[in-house]
Amino acid sequence: MASNENNYVYGVWQPPPRRKLWWLWIVLGVLLLGFGLVLALLPSGDAGANSADRASSPYVGVLYVEGTMSISSPADGMFAGSDGYNHSYLMDSIDEMMEDEHNEGLLLYIDTPGGEVLAADELSHKVAQYKAYTGRPVYAYGHSYAASGGYWLACVADEIFLQRYCLTGSIGVTMGSLVDFSGLLEKHGITVYDLGSGEQKNAGNGLSPTPPETIEIYQGIIDEYYGYFLDWILENRSGFTKAELKTLADGRVYTAKQAVENGLADEVGEYEDALSALMLHCSKDCQVRDFQPLPMESSFFDLFLMQAQKDELSTLLELLPPSGILAYYQYK
Repeated sequence: MASNENNYVYGVWQPPPRRKLWWLWIVLGVLLLGFGLVLALLPSGDAGANSADRASSPYVGVLYVEGTMSISSPADGMFAGSDGYNHSYLMDSIDEMMEDEHNEGLLLYIDTPGGEVLAADELSHKVAQYKAYTGRPVYAYGHSYAASGGYWLACVADEIFLQRYCLTGSIGVTMGSLVDFSGLLEKHGITVYDLGSGEQKNAGNGLSPTPPETIEIYQGIIDEYYGYFLDWILENRSGFTKAELKTLADGRVYTAKQAVENGLADEVGEYEDALSALMLHCSKDCQVRDFQPLPMESSFFDLFLMQAQKDELSTLLELLPPSGILAYYQYK
């Protein structure tokens, strides 16, 4: 320290001490490490596992139909296709095999409780088109579920194999449940006004009384689509009269053994059994090519945003089946 003639004490100026920002470096390090892990886990290349190389040798295509069947693309929303089902990919893969002269057959690997009627019907008709166009064999293997819309698809196959713990059947159509809260609202003095262009435009909303006419309308839709389901089975599985099939098709599920006994399936066996049986119809040097959709690629920001939006409500929504007319077995 030093002093001047006026006895003012002063010192040499020192820069202020730097704030210790060690915690910031730790946070940045953790973020960089997380980003690296995400990049390592993300799939690279095409959206399908079969697209890496195109061999010129003969092959059997194994089409993996897994998850809840829906025509929505995984890119259409946070939860669409979240359990592995990709309708567009499956339809395109069948088209690809139809036009590929090296393809010698198709094995449907089914692990689904069903889903939207439209998705089940479209995919089933695409497989039927493959059979008619190519004349090649189609086998189906049910893993844990080949129920409802899953059976809608399986019945197109020439032979159906089921893993012994696979549940199948659940032949039927549903729109879920209509809940009428109008009595509860009236009890608490709440009045609801339906605003629509006709009496049935806003029917079944749960807030107004549900008249018998509304139930009739919805039941008529269900009965019509159920009839399509039965006709499709009769068209593709021999050995039933319509009356016999309706007895089996009351919505119940069957074990693999029960399904074979009542004629809904052909064999109880493993995946290898179904594949080996199909290979008997193919050339000796025939290979196996998997057609299995891969998860959609997402950026680090997308994953962070999805996690931030994943609140309790969205978690509950993931447990719900798709909306609309369903051929679906509610197993959860």
